[in-house]
Amino acid sequence: IAYILLSLRYRYDHYESMGALYRAMNADRLRQTLDERLWWLFVEIIQTLVAVLEMDADELLEKIVTNPAVEQLIANMLESQLQEAG
Repeated sequence: IAYILLSLRYRYDHYESMGALYRAMNADRLRQTLDERLWWLFVEIIQTLVAVLEMDADELLEKIVTNPAVEQLIANMLESQLQEAG
């Protein structure tokens, strides 16, 4: 299926080789897979903290997000990601 889709795209866009298109597709898939793994790791960490601290998940997330130090950390991470992407 991937080959068929790449071939179709290649027919309409001759600016990239098939190898470059395939590498780009694989990089996108790898990033998506990594994003999913990181998300589920985050969910698992939150679930563990909720169990250990005997708190409601919403309450824990609210405390995390409203903490000024955490807010700055998140802002720094987002800025770093935007710089890498741009």
